[in-house]
Amino acid sequence: MTGSPLARSWWPTVFLVSTLVAGALWALISQVARGSFFPASPYLVAPIMILFGVCVGTYARVMWVRGNSIVFFVAAVAVTLLSIPIYANASAAVGYLLFSLAVMAALDLRAIKDNAVAVDPWNPAEAGSTDRFLSWASKKVERDGGTVFLPRFHEFVAVIAGITGIVLATESQAAFVLLLGILGISVTAIATQSGPPRWVVVILALFLSEVASAIVIYLGHRNDWPSYLSAGGSLSSARHTLWGDALSLWATSPVIGSGPGSFTEYSELASTTPHLRAAHSLILQTGAELGVIGVLLLVLLILAGLIYVSQACRPIALVAMAGWTALAIHSTIDHLEDFPVVAITAGLVIGWAGAARYTLDRR
Repeated sequence: MTGSPLARSWWPTVFLVSTLVAGALWALISQVARGSFFPASPYLVAPIMILFGVCVGTYARVMWVRGNSIVFFVAAVAVTLLSIPIYANASAAVGYLLFSLAVMAALDLRAIKDNAVAVDPWNPAEAGSTDRFLSWASKKVERDGGTVFLPRFHEFVAVIAGITGIVLATESQAAFVLLLGILGISVTAIATQSGPPRWVVVILALFLSEVASAIVIYLGHRNDWPSYLSAGGSLSSARHTLWGDALSLWATSPVIGSGPGSFTEYSELASTTPHLRAAHSLILQTGAELGVIGVLLLVLLILAGLIYVSQACRPIALVAMAGWTALAIHSTIDHLEDFPVVAITAGLVIGWAGAARYTLDRR
């Protein structure tokens, strides 16, 4: 197939942006219909933050393969500093997303060494000449008699970002388990270029996130709470109450929901306990406050993110899909949508992988 990668893959970009805009609009309509304008609900803020992160992630990756790591470095430091003082599970989510970003950056470094990255990621027409790339790489990378400085600095930045991500992810048991999954996918991506068709991976990732949602809905409907989920003094028993309240509120207005902010007012536990003001489940809170329409838009957003990153070269696509899926699964048991830094970091991952469509190797 001929033509630029951008021309071949314009529709995933439109799909992603459309789902973000549709989600924000539906949240805005629901909020206005409820007679509330301020403060803006997380459903309205999160899509904006994701889109912002996508733009920054795209630009950071372009600069990275051009030999300039400053944007990636600043972005990594910013999300780390913003996440440290907040809720531990949100910080941990930033951790495994930052780790995914670091792995993708490292994969790009390997691609540079293997002469697999385009001369100018903004201009796919220049990607066809390996000789031109070699000339560009030698000018940008090699200095002082052949000593390679920039890749070593790049590697240092990527390693520090990866270690920071691991440290942050250890703040939550669930996040650490998800990090191990991302680590396994990363090792697979680094070790091999082969794998199942992209559409199979997309469907599998979406399936896993929906299974997680189904489990949460099942647990919320139970009359009793499994004792093993309450082990360790976690909030699991409180989640049983919160999830049950969310399902009860959802049942009162299943299609359009009760509006942003209605869950806290409806739930006695949420309204009387400051640190439990959310349902601690994105799927259940979305259903309760935005109804089936909101849930469908959420599923479409997960799918759009998966399709968008699947357009990258296979190793980066696998890592990005793992990070995005981990966030989707983690969000089923916590209120990560309330923290803009999580949405921004997720956008960075998506944007980086989206920019990685501009490579010589898309196997």
